[in-house]
Amino acid sequence: MSALLEQILNFFGFIGSLVCHQRTEKTLIVGGRFLPVCTRCTGAYLGILIGYFILFFRKKKAKGPPNLWGTLVLSMPMIIDTVTQTLGIRESTNSLRLITGLFFGVALLPFLIYMLQLVPRMQHLPLLSVISPKKPQIDDVKNPWISSKALLLGALTCLGTFFAINYATSSSKPYLYWIIAFPIVFSIFAHIFLLPTLILGSLVYDFLKSRATRVT
Repeated sequence: MSALLEQILNFFGFIGSLVCHQRTEKTLIVGGRFLPVCTRCTGAYLGILIGYFILFFRKKKAKGPPNLWGTLVLSMPMIIDTVTQTLGIRESTNSLRLITGLFFGVALLPFLIYMLQLVPRMQHLPLLSVISPKKPQIDDVKNPWISSKALLLGALTCLGTFFAINYATSSSKPYLYWIIAFPIVFSIFAHIFLLPTLILGSLVYDFLKSRATRVT
């Protein structure tokens, strides 16, 4: 393997170490290499990316939050799996960690974007303003921005991703590692580092603007 590829692998591992324990027994091997994060994180970060896919099926004129029952049904399996394992009630498996992480991620993304839109300044961020509801009304649960059908489509896509990753773990083809690892690292960078920076920057801008207005 070239020195450049080794540097990229080390970089992926470093990025993963910032957000994940990276325990080998809980991390999938694809193409002979461990993925940048553990199995549960792999599912969650890929699920978040799948969440963007279901935004294409959003109700653009709706102002209510994503379907609450659908969001709850997709989110609870990972929460239950994590809590019961942490309490020592049972030990999870990598398959359960992966599929529950995928479901959690795909439910989290639309809900997170919707909640961000409740902050006035967030409504002016270029990307969020394009994919988010205008003037969201959190109490309008009968008119969900993301319907149960859209969440179901996301769940089905997660299932397809689950089987694809399982296939990749049983294959020795090195390129499969890159196909899976690149989206994981991108998702970590975008949602753990870039998005909070944009939010913090917007809040600081609003604060300084309000102070300047008071002074003048």
